[in-house]
Amino acid sequence: MAGEGAPSGLATESLLRALRGARNGFIYGTRVRFPHALVMALLFKHGNALQKMDSVWSLTFEHGKGLAMFAGIYKGLMELMERCDVLPRNLRALVAGGAAGRLVWARYTAVNYQIVLYLMSRVAVGGAMRLSRGLPAPLRRCSFEGVYPYLATACWAVVMHLFENDADVLHPSLGSSMEFIYHDW
Repeated sequence: MAGEGAPSGLATESLLRALRGARNGFIYGTRVRFPHALVMALLFKHGNALQKMDSVWSLTFEHGKGLAMFAGIYKGLMELMERCDVLPRNLRALVAGGAAGRLVWARYTAVNYQIVLYLMSRVAVGGAMRLSRGLPAPLRRCSFEGVYPYLATACWAVVMHLFENDADVLHPSLGSSMEFIYHDW
């Protein structure tokens, strides 16, 4: 029979969505990482130009590959859960994001760590904004712009307290930057 064993149009479209997500993840990851890695290599890396560029390419590829893998796995799982109608719709992103996050980002590397820290700050702000929706009306009227000065104040107060009293708990690159700025007279 014609078409026997061939994937259905829906399955093919699902696979294409996952592959497009992977492609877009790779493109975005390289766009974001390349300029950052280049500037950091020029400013802080030791070695000749070839060694610096090797580092830039390596970090760029790692970032692009990570986002590609995450996007492909995430979109693939979302498509699978949609097709199989598993879990309530509002929980699918949580499950797919957690599974893909564990598979892709759980191994500690400098690139993965930077990405996770970047997301943590965005998630904290987004989570606070989401929680504020359930507050009484007078508090709900607080804008991000109105709350931001308190966020900045708390962040800098805590980081400076940690730096001056428990510097060993800070990431080494942050600690050395702060040492240079605040203690190297």
